[in-house]
Amino acid sequence: MKKIVPKFLFDVDGNKTGVLLKKADFEAIMEALEDYHDYKLVKKRTTKSHKTYTTQEILAELDEKK
Repeated sequence: MKKIVPKFLFDVDGNKTGVLLKKADFEAIMEALEDYHDYKLVKKRTTKSHKTYTTQEILAELDEKK
């Protein structure tokens, strides 16, 4: 991962109030966060047990709805 060098903004008392990033660094951070979010969704969905259906069960249910 590339090194990100932030530039901090300070108020009159010397407290950090903001951060400036290069656009490319910001986009890299956002992409990493989106990837992490996607990973968490996949992990959550694959750890749950789901009921599975056979082809015959699906076809029978579709026939019932006709």
